[in-house]
Amino acid sequence: MVPEIVYHYCSVDTFYKIITNHELWLTDVSKSNDYKELVLIFDELEKLLAPNVDQIVSQSFVPLSMYSEFFKEFRKFNLMYHVCCFSEDRDSLSQWAMYAKNATGIAIGFKTRSFISLHNYNENIDFKPISYSIDSAIIDIKRKINSFVDIYTNDPESNNYSWYKKFISYFIDELLKIICLYKNKSFSQEHEYRIAVNSTPCSSDTNGKEISFSHSLIKSPVYLSDNYSIGAMSFFPSNGKLTSYRPLHINNLSTEISEIIIGPKCNVTEHDIKLFLLANNIDLNDKKIMLSNSTYQ
Repeated sequence: MVPEIVYHYCSVDTFYKIITNHELWLTDVSKSNDYKELVLIFDELEKLLAPNVDQIVSQSFVPLSMYSEFFKEFRKFNLMYHVCCFSEDRDSLSQWAMYAKNATGIAIGFKTRSFISLHNYNENIDFKPISYSIDSAIIDIKRKINSFVDIYTNDPESNNYSWYKKFISYFIDELLKIICLYKNKSFSQEHEYRIAVNSTPCSSDTNGKEISFSHSLIKSPVYLSDNYSIGAMSFFPSNGKLTSYRPLHINNLSTEISEIIIGPKCNVTEHDIKLFLLANNIDLNDKKIMLSNSTYQ
């Protein structure tokens, strides 16, 4: 069950930007602190797909080379997911240490009801929990593959090109959502949820031969609802790298924030937070602005 509130741990500087700009940043997931993001279960994908491809090839005379060539290039595809990360833990020492500048930052509690509905406005956006079990990810992958096999075998109009076109759109856009929402089990203490945006959804030409990726979500803002929109891609420098991000703009931020927790080593006071929020048209009940219970120093 999705919790009613999830927490975004951040530095005071980032907290300031979130409140004053009324936006969260969705950053390139490949630049996260888990260097295995998006690649950890590629081998499992290939192992699971191969027998199904063989089965369908034998039934339909679809050239096997079509799929073997696809997998040779699969890891090179310019896939780009942008994510914003949250934890269901409201006062976690590990979250303070890793994501709130060594506990000197802030945790913002966001209501999840609006996050859950984002997918209804755009199918390329999801809000889901992270899976830390490769077995669970494999089960999900098998379910997707079996669903796809059923679609093909029950479609009398399928031919080589239509099959390949469906394969591209379904496999890449659907199965890679699973990869984007999976992390190494060593991160399981984070109890993470993510808003994840597929910024380069794939497509194929009319013959289904050529694979391409749409950049429309990168180049222009995406309107989601009266309260939410996603901006065009921008960049910021970090640790000698350029990292891309998409701003998730929230028009009425006051309706989305449930509480604010001040880190155990933070120098900002509850009164500071109250005045700062009021200056930005966010009137949060005093009881919803509190200090961490952690005694970390």
